[in-house]
Amino acid sequence: GVVFDDNYVAELDVIVGEHVELVRACGQLSPNSQTNAVVVKLLILQRELEQVLNEVALRQEPLSEEHLARVAGFGELLSGSVVYGILCELAFQRALGSITSESRAHIQAAGLRLEDLSPELLAPQRSPHRGSAGSTVVPGLDRQIVPWAVQGEGLGDVRLAVAQVVLLDPRELIITADSERFDNVRVDAPTTNRRIQDLVLQVQAQIYLLPGYLVGRPDGRTAVLGRNGSDTSASILAAALGARQMVKVTNVDGIFDRDPRTSDGALLQPHLGYSQALSIVSAGGHVLHGPAIERARDAGITIRVRSVAGSQDAGTVIGS
Repeated sequence: GVVFDDNYVAELDVIVGEHVELVRACGQLSPNSQTNAVVVKLLILQRELEQVLNEVALRQEPLSEEHLARVAGFGELLSGSVVYGILCELAFQRALGSITSESRAHIQAAGLRLEDLSPELLAPQRSPHRGSAGSTVVPGLDRQIVPWAVQGEGLGDVRLAVAQVVLLDPRELIITADSERFDNVRVDAPTTNRRIQDLVLQVQAQIYLLPGYLVGRPDGRTAVLGRNGSDTSASILAAALGARQMVKVTNVDGIFDRDPRTSDGALLQPHLGYSQALSIVSAGGHVLHGPAIERARDAGITIRVRSVAGSQDAGTVIGS
């Protein structure tokens, strides 16, 4: 029979707890924080994953393809929520520093103090269609942590500068063409492009944050794009938005002619054609997902692969 570790709930508590601690550490930078909303989102995700694991434990059966897809994608959802919280906090701190004396006077006249302001209060209106609780009703937008908007003179310049980050749900935007598979799925490009383009038209922001790897099936169930599938998520988004270039920031300097970890003479390739890059991937290179290169090639998008510690112009450029 199948043996399950009864400690999975405790281990999940530890994993989510580490994410919560990171978010709260960021929130301690100031009393004006999005911390509580993000923590709530993390706890909601934890309960969702617990439900999946409980289903499997009760059945005492191996994980099905659907369960594997749902479990495997939670890391992206958790990390996406953490990054969202950090970016909101940074945007908010920048906005507070840009408040004019005139705006300060309006804020005081409204009976508010700067320390009372928060990203939840100052978020700009993101759509003409809003739910009864003030959340934007747009497919693909994470409604769990879409903040409220404050009305009133003097706050306009702050609202425009703060919380210009939206967290998107890839399961509602990137839709598969497969009705049977849950892994290494094909994407319904027309439907996906339309959903992404419609969302960007309705939801104005400076940064759209989309967790990778996860996608949605037409029946609403979760699927995944396969190993390194986040690269393909990025290429799908770039193609839908008509981007000229997509950038992958990673822990290596770019693409080498052979594995630099095992070959002292490995040479960084500053420029590669699409076919050359695909050959390196097919030979076992894991820097990029093959389908991401193919989609970028078909859309005429160049790809830059560079290190997180390198300059913006460094690394490898893949193109025609």
